[in-house]
Amino acid sequence: MKYFFICTVAILFSSTSYGQTDSSSTLPNRWLHLHVANGVNFIRNEALQNSYATKANYFWGLGVRIGNPQKPKVFVSVDYNFSNYRLTTEVNRVRQDSLLRLNQLIPGLSVELLKLKNGAIRTKAGYIFAFLKDDINKLDKASPGFKLGLSIENKLFQSQAVHFDLDYDLMKAKNNAFGDYDVWKLSFGFYL
Repeated sequence: MKYFFICTVAILFSSTSYGQTDSSSTLPNRWLHLHVANGVNFIRNEALQNSYATKANYFWGLGVRIGNPQKPKVFVSVDYNFSNYRLTTEVNRVRQDSLLRLNQLIPGLSVELLKLKNGAIRTKAGYIFAFLKDDINKLDKASPGFKLGLSIENKLFQSQAVHFDLDYDLMKAKNNAFGDYDVWKLSFGFYL
């Protein structure tokens, strides 16, 4: 199984590398780009901030972006973001752990607003399938959401880029007395 995994990764990696079809150099024409990101979720709800004694938590994400690198006006993407925050308290000498987890599956679009010398400023929008777990407020369910954001991208090579994003993620848990899980998201990542 280990060798199968190594071979699969090697094949996927080689399919994303560049080939030269003749003696002249050609631009890559990969339509599929892997995406890796990490950053901070800034929690907007004051009651949630007070419950977990924090205003922010770390997240990481993986995904894919689909689009023609020769015409980068619009890209389609699917990202998975994961954040986990655990609060440990002691009540009557008994340790209690409370978990706040925000998992997100986000299909979305990215549209170029302004072309820069070696990159672009892009706007992003997407639908969020949020999987929320909040031990203090007794929530463990899937909830819908919506994402809006801005991204500054800078190309490193012909199809690889680094990006800085500012997003607003609207996440409301229905049928729950405590339903506001909206976050501002500041992130940094790579398109490979």
